[in-house]
Amino acid sequence: MGQTVCVLQILSGSRSDEIIQLMLEYAARMDPEDVRLDFYVCGAVPEEIRERAAQYGGQLYAGPRISAPFAKQTLTAFLRQHTEYRIVHVHLEEHSAAALEAARRAGIPVRICHAHGPRNPQDRSLYVPSAEARIGRAATVLFADCITVGERLYGVGNLERVIVLPPFVDGSALRWNLHQRKTIRGRRNIDSRTLVIGCLDPLLTKGELEHGLNIVHRVSKEFPRVHLLVAEALRSYEPLFRRAVRRGLAVSFAEDTASVLPAADVCLFPGSLMRIPYALIQAQAAGVPCVVSDRVPREGILSPLSCSLYCHRPVSQWAQYVLMAAAQPRNAGQAEWVSQYDIRRGAAWLERLYWEEGQCGKPCFIAPDEEKQRN
Repeated sequence: MGQTVCVLQILSGSRSDEIIQLMLEYAARMDPEDVRLDFYVCGAVPEEIRERAAQYGGQLYAGPRISAPFAKQTLTAFLRQHTEYRIVHVHLEEHSAAALEAARRAGIPVRICHAHGPRNPQDRSLYVPSAEARIGRAATVLFADCITVGERLYGVGNLERVIVLPPFVDGSALRWNLHQRKTIRGRRNIDSRTLVIGCLDPLLTKGELEHGLNIVHRVSKEFPRVHLLVAEALRSYEPLFRRAVRRGLAVSFAEDTASVLPAADVCLFPGSLMRIPYALIQAQAAGVPCVVSDRVPREGILSPLSCSLYCHRPVSQWAQYVLMAAAQPRNAGQAEWVSQYDIRRGAAWLERLYWEEGQCGKPCFIAPDEEKQRN
């Protein structure tokens, strides 16, 4: 087709690992002769992620945190030196406006800003009007997981520019079956009479996790045998889990969400930040009923087995919804919506966007299936 388009992914926040993993999933489904994804991470980079990026032929650079003195100047100098990049794809976090401004100063013609929703409490600073204005001026393309997140983070004035790029998943790897369920439960010594609840959002705050544990403890008063599957990233809140075990809960950790979903009867998402957890899309694609905080945008509630609940309702009501959701029969098949969130479709669209914008050197403003996906 032509020269390979090199795209630099810029991650400026403290929780970059999950986004890198997601973008590497996209990279694995793109033609490396057409598009190459490289990464510039403002902060430390785990060695395993560096190695995985190298598997797909991409480069991974570590720079100073964007909030550090002269960090913006360092990024600007880096981009001026690396003239192969005509596109930067900045993932919206606390200091992303500064990264976009550095790319603009460096003369990068296509500057994508991608809002996944707040990833930690510090990202609430994104909501201030000054951040909206800076991002609106510095970015040439605006992505968002859903239109609700786009409106909240970019502001109404930028809404017409927003292109929805939902959190795609590998649906083929998430099909539920009874054999998988028995195998995974057997490895974790969970019998068939135990109610397994997943708390698999790795970005929960301490307060949100404590709320979730209180809900599960209340469920255990109604259902005598309960096992809690928790995202490995939450292990740092060890005192909370020790207290949960003392209260009689069985707890185990999961490094890979997809690998444990067949064992779950229901998943719980008590987060209070306005974003769509990636694990929520995975759980629904696997046919697991989900009980979700109303702070999660409505676009994230995809399965008829899932429900949204006011985040400040009493723990007892949350527990009742969890029990009702868990009682629903699991379906080995997948609904039509799963194909709309298949990562192969998302990778093909993103590859086309990178290619067309990289060749013309200016934003083309295309969207999946030639139209913006809005609810």
